[in-house]
Parts: sequence; C-alpha cells; structure tokens
Amino acid sequence: MVVDTLIKLLNTLTVDKVLRQGTLLLDETYPELFITFWENESYDGNHYDNNKENGVIYDFDINVYGSDFKKVYQTMEEAIELLKANNFIVNGKGYDIPSDEPNFIGRHINIKYIEY
Repeated sequence: MVVDTLIKLLNTLTVDKVLRQGTLLLDETYPELFITFWENESYDGNHYDNNKENGVIYDFDINVYGSDFKKVYQTMEEAIELLKANNFIVNGKGYDIPSDEPNFIGRHINIKYIEY
C-alpha cells in the first residue's frame, strides 16, 4: 500500500514520531519534533483507453511540528527531497501552519503519488 511506503520513508527521517494527523491525545506531551500525515481522497487517473482509468492518484497532507523552528524547516526540506527521490510529487516548499502548543510551529506540504 502507498500509505505503508509513505510511513516507512518518513520514519527514516530524524524525528521522534510519525503519526496520523489527529491521533496525539489531548493530555499527551508533544514530542520535540514529529511528523503527521493524512490521506486525502484518491482518484482515478486519465481515461484514455475506452474510458479505463490510467492508474490511481493518491493525495496526502504532510506536517512537521517542533519547538525549534530551524529543525522544523530543515526536516521539511529533508522530507521533500526524500519524497521526490521516491516518486512522490511535491509542489513547492510548504507553508506555516498553526500548532495547538504555543511554543511549537508547523510546516505543511501536500504530496501526490501516481500508481499505474
């Protein structure tokens, strides 16, 4: 499964945890540096051959959170390079997102993967 590949890749980065977005418990302490992912809707590729789909396009949101903004930016850059090297489509360098913890920042990217 594509999500399993994604998780394995993200776990090779120097982070404390890789989590599905929203699974950190309310009373759980934030790890110093962690990544979350969310699988959005997948959809069929182009329909050229007698209306048959040409693969499946998977869509994911990836977030890096941490208390050290330099590490957050660096980890996001490393994630982008890693994902591109493994045939994920990454558009841009990401953008800032809010965190529930006041001393933490977040960075977000959206990625896609085409399975033929």
